[in-house]
Amino acid sequence: MEDTNWQSRRNPEIIPVQISVVIALFNEADNIEPLLTRTREALQGMDYELILVDDGSTDATVRNIRERLDERTKLVVLRKNYGQSTAMAAGIDHC
Repeated sequence: MEDTNWQSRRNPEIIPVQISVVIALFNEADNIEPLLTRTREALQGMDYELILVDDGSTDATVRNIRERLDERTKLVVLRKNYGQSTAMAAGIDHC
């Protein structure tokens, strides 16, 4: 029988989720509110985690995310712009 609860095996303190959504962002300050609103609406009723990765933004992206964090949303901040692939990998590492 296959063990489908792999997150609990990795770290028993982690609460398993149905889905992890990783979104890489760069200078998207004006889009944070609609992004979070629509994403949360789409995932309503599911056990999910939302991992936002700021890829070295120079605008108010990080501030706008921090103002809207909740228990299901994580923020990963990269010091400089590493590019989308590295940002996505950083987010996946936090799943």
